[in-house]
Amino acid sequence: MDFKQLKYFLTVVEEGAISSAARRIPLAQPALSRQLQLLEEDVGTPLLSRSRHGVRLTAAGEAFSRDTRRLLADFEQAKQNARRIADGHLGRLRLG
Repeated sequence: MDFKQLKYFLTVVEEGAISSAARRIPLAQPALSRQLQLLEEDVGTPLLSRSRHGVRLTAAGEAFSRDTRRLLADFEQAKQNARRIADGHLGRLRLG
């Protein structure tokens, strides 16, 4: 599992269909489907219910989606904090 797969998963959830998510990313639809399959194998359960009309989250997918959004937001915050520290805008102030 990697961050790309997590971002792909959330894009599919937002779009409601693998084909439209593939266009938005951009990535070939079969390649995106494979990444989702690998993610589900890694998680150990189906996250999406697929049909001709698009995709829906399974119960496990609902929980995974919430946790993934939180994880990616925390990751982005951690990157920003690291950059701000490196630039001298954030860090410890010592007096005395």
